[in-house]
Amino acid sequence: NEYNEVSRGNKIHIYLFQEAISLLIKINRVIASPFGNALLVGLGGSGRHTMSRLAAYMQDYKCEEVLMYINN
Repeated sequence: NEYNEVSRGNKIHIYLFQEAISLLIKINRVIASPFGNALLVGLGGSGRHTMSRLAAYMQDYKCEEVLMYINN
């Protein structure tokens, strides 16, 4: 709720089940370490984008997004 109050356009409506909380903790731990970064690869709708935005908010970081499309 706190993120949604501060966020201007990207509201998050999620249900945090055990696997989602585990992913959030892992992302948070990686980005909290010095020079920490991660490349999250997954299918659309897997929740990695939402969890990374929430972890960045928890660390008081600005979240930047790089989009890459592969054409066959």
